[in-house]
Amino acid sequence: MAEPEVIELAALYPYAYKGEDMFAIVSPFRMEPDRLELIGRRVRIGDVQYIVKSIGRVTQGPIHKGEIVGIVVEPG
Repeated sequence: MAEPEVIELAALYPYAYKGEDMFAIVSPFRMEPDRLELIGRRVRIGDVQYIVKSIGRVTQGPIHKGEIVGIVVEPG
């Protein structure tokens, strides 16, 4: 069985919000608001792998490639 793809992310900085570990990242691709493909995916930031639990942002609508968003992560 093939290993699931690990997406390399460019993180700007880590932070915590309401007890959740988060990173500000540069979106690697466009995502529609009803289909946020990073959620549940395995990502690598630096040398550490995480699972993306959710995506936070201020505006509505699609997330564009290169847009800065916050992701909630857990070790993975």
